[in-house]
Amino acid sequence: MKIRNGFVSNSSTSSFLIYGKELSPEDATRLMGRECVDHWEIGGDDIREKLGKTCLKIVYGEESTYLGCSWDSVSDDETGKQFKDRIEADVKKLLGDEATCSTCREAWQDG
Repeated sequence: MKIRNGFVSNSSTSSFLIYGKELSPEDATRLMGRECVDHWEIGGDDIREKLGKTCLKIVYGEESTYLGCSWDSVSDDETGKQFKDRIEADVKKLLGDEATCSTCREAWQDG
């Protein structure tokens, strides 16, 4: 039998990988039509109506908020470029032509 004398903890890790845009406070304000004190205030019926029939989702990370679509939602009949173009077009409809997208990833550990 082994006995561990050191500290033992259980931990949980969460992560995500999407294609989209990290929302600055200005982006969030423009998207919501009101000032957002912090990123946790974004959500509710207003945003669901604006997202409409797109696959775009608001994703809350540890310290940032993102607008995008999960990589697992690439259709069987579309290429990666077609997926990126589709997401970028939807993001630009909401945030303007200057909005640029990239792969957003975040991971954090609790415990």
